[in-house]
Amino acid sequence: VALYRDALDHRFDPAERLELYHTMAGLQRDALGRPDEAIETYRLALDADERDERALDALTELYQARERWDDLAELYLRRAEQAESPSAGAEYRLSLSRLHRKLGQKDRAVDQLEAIVTDVPTHKEAIAELEALRDDEALKERVVEILRPLYESADDWRRLIQLNEDRFRLA
Repeated sequence: VALYRDALDHRFDPAERLELYHTMAGLQRDALGRPDEAIETYRLALDADERDERALDALTELYQARERWDDLAELYLRRAEQAESPSAGAEYRLSLSRLHRKLGQKDRAVDQLEAIVTDVPTHKEAIAELEALRDDEALKERVVEILRPLYESADDWRRLIQLNEDRFRLA
């Protein structure tokens, strides 16, 4: 690892530097069993190329393994914002929403689900997650207001009836 780090001083091509970072991080992660050092090296790789999929995927795995939930949440959000299309970003926001639910941050989970259905109104998984959160009394009013325009545009009158019953109970 030290030799590769020294080689960085003589490499100025971004692709070469990125490859050296990946080699160093792979050694730190697998051969040496130093995941925290590998995380730092992958972060350096992202400084060289912020869209490097290999580094982003490796960081996702390492953050999950090390249970660094705040870093993982930040990474999911970063990937969602950098995604090339709303549907690609939706997958990262969905993962972020599930992480927030796991951590008991349901309001933040709803924020991410709302962002998904704003960009991709027909996203089935996000709608299913919102439906599941509709049972939570603290979130019911907000979730109903998010789902109502979706069901109206889909002309799903059965679900609209359920939402209107919820709205009636809330009133």
